[in-house]
Amino acid sequence: MVDVSVMMCDDHVQIRDSILQTLEQEFSFKICGRASSGKECIELISSGIKPTILILDISMPNGMHGYDVAKFLQKNYPAIKILVFSSFDDRAAIKAMIRFGAKGFVCKGGQTDELKRALLEVTNGGTYFPKDFIITAKEIKEIQSKPIEWAENMTQKEWDLAHLITSDLPLKQVAAKLDISESVASKRRKSVFKKTGAKSSIGLIAFLKKIGIM
Repeated sequence: MVDVSVMMCDDHVQIRDSILQTLEQEFSFKICGRASSGKECIELISSGIKPTILILDISMPNGMHGYDVAKFLQKNYPAIKILVFSSFDDRAAIKAMIRFGAKGFVCKGGQTDELKRALLEVTNGGTYFPKDFIITAKEIKEIQSKPIEWAENMTQKEWDLAHLITSDLPLKQVAAKLDISESVASKRRKSVFKKTGAKSSIGLIAFLKKIGIM
């Protein structure tokens, strides 16, 4: 087996540890770290743990998702290769992770053998994506070169408002919770809809669910 060190970030601890055990015992990968949240993952890597590949989930607790981790690594530790392991296989989610440097994407629920193949492919400089996600090297370069509005240009204030909107609160109550005027909340909501492509609160909920943020 090639000399590959693996770290995995997933809040489903039993699943994570079972996968890492299989990768280590059956496929001889070196396991160098494990994290249950995006925050913990960033802290471990910043403390000196430098895996060859990070297996990264998208949806995680405490407000820091896989997108945030990927953006952080792309900026600060670009040598660490990212293999996304998630049940959220919508094209918007995959494209965003490609934009932030992911080299592969494996859907949860598959066999560990597939994860092994993906790890080896990415280690050897290749890419690995779901069979129904047909993408060329040219398309990957195009995705990497174009900003994704919702993933890169949403401000924290807009995210805060977006999550309150999905709780089905009237705009007046959303504004009160954020300590802003209703007119400011209305303008911010329009910006959120524009950046996510949503046409309504229901559309926003559907979008956040499909990209794994809700």
